[in-house]
Amino acid sequence: MVTGTNLWLHLVAPVCTVILFLSVEAGISLSRREALLCLIPFFAYMAVYFIMVVLIGKENGGWSDFYMTQAFWPVWISALFALAIGCVVSTVLRILQNRCAVQTWKRITIRWSEDIESVDLLADAQSYGHSMGTNCTGGEMTIPIDIFFIMSERYGIALYSLIDAYINGALDSLEDWFENGKGVGLKKKCSK
Repeated sequence: MVTGTNLWLHLVAPVCTVILFLSVEAGISLSRREALLCLIPFFAYMAVYFIMVVLIGKENGGWSDFYMTQAFWPVWISALFALAIGCVVSTVLRILQNRCAVQTWKRITIRWSEDIESVDLLADAQSYGHSMGTNCTGGEMTIPIDIFFIMSERYGIALYSLIDAYINGALDSLEDWFENGKGVGLKKKCSK
């Protein structure tokens, strides 16, 4: 039943996708609305499957009934089961993702000591920005606002100050990059 291409398409790829998402996007919490938005491709696939299997049929050039939606009961019961399964899977994945996000933020905040001064935080933010600017490919840099927001709340320092220090560090490193002749092509793009 699930062999060859179907094994990869219906089992290996989805499982690897879920594992990758849960491990890479570990700090992001999902709302119920976002979990429902994730069902849009599933609903689209259900609609195409219904059209190709039920309305067109295999004998008229459609698909064979791989999921056996018409084998044991009417199609509408299969559609309700598929809808229920999709909603349950979406909810379970949202719960897992949100638990991973909570654990990630707990691990991050435990490492921050209570006695850090705001000057040290600003210096760290600038140093982090300098490091990111040094490793930047020229326009691919992101600002870790989520981390700065938590630092801002925890230590009572303005979010704007942390972001400003980060950007200043990044700009310093980019200026060094241009002065050493590494950013000649990028400098031409930026000056236009």
